[in-house]
Amino acid sequence: IARDDLAAIDGMGFVYDYKDENNFARVIFVNTKDMALGGGSTLPRGINVSRKIDGQWHDIITGDRSFSYMRGRPFDVAFTAENGNYHLVINGHEPLYVWNQWRNSYFPATPSEIKKGAKSAELHWTDQEVTAGNRYGVTTWGSRLAHILRAEVYSLEAKDVTPPEPAILAISQTGNNVTITWDGDGQLETSASVNGPWAEIGGTSPATISAAGNRGFYRVTR
Repeated sequence: IARDDLAAIDGMGFVYDYKDENNFARVIFVNTKDMALGGGSTLPRGINVSRKIDGQWHDIITGDRSFSYMRGRPFDVAFTAENGNYHLVINGHEPLYVWNQWRNSYFPATPSEIKKGAKSAELHWTDQEVTAGNRYGVTTWGSRLAHILRAEVYSLEAKDVTPPEPAILAISQTGNNVTITWDGDGQLETSASVNGPWAEIGGTSPATISAAGNRGFYRVTR
């Protein structure tokens, strides 16, 4: 993400959980000065998170100064949402080019300018849980010259609220065969060493194993 106009005060960011124009949430990164909005209101410099509910705005984070983007200073954003818990990571990158206001163009950055480039921030907050079917997208505020260079969205599976209970194994021997039985779901694995590597054994409980040959170790994973 970068900005290619020297004077503009603008914001970049994204909307999440977008249902309609009166119901959505947004994350805005405002550059080096406060940004004026319609109706005489302003957004302070830094990171701003808010949600619009039935047309009314509700602030979540206002003017967090841990990050403010600057002209010619690219940065990337990672954002996750799970059960109303939100996690945002911002990584600044060293600028390869910086804007020269007198020559109205970008030029290779000097070593001193590169040192001013990278900055990172990390935020957590709670908000309404994202509703299935609602949308997400990147956007800009305040300046048509602000632009998004690249955007990718990944879907992550929600984690279980509680981990599954460990399987209870029962072992019995009949002749040269060993029978391993376990409760519930699970995948039986074997290894020649207690430290692995482990390999899956096909089939379900109970599993019958030949007791001939070298020793082996067994476990059930879920």
